[in-house]
Amino acid sequence: MMSGAVVVVQNEIYNYNLLVDYFSNDEHQDGDSIRIVKYTVEGDPVIITITYENAKYLIENDFRKDRFTSDNTLTHYSYDYKY
Repeated sequence: MMSGAVVVVQNEIYNYNLLVDYFSNDEHQDGDSIRIVKYTVEGDPVIITITYENAKYLIENDFRKDRFTSDNTLTHYSYDYKY
């Protein structure tokens, strides 16, 4: 299991406190990030990285290690968050 990352295996979440701490912090600095590793049923990791940059959360979904997906790419999303 990855230390320093939130890990999701089936219905179990490990290091959940890291996720709570990250989103409870209302004083993010540019570059603050958290990694979530979600394992598929087959055991392949899908890596999600959330980064705070310029008052936005940038989300990257990395499906490149999932051998059973047709979407073997990186996807990016951006969300504004007003405190």
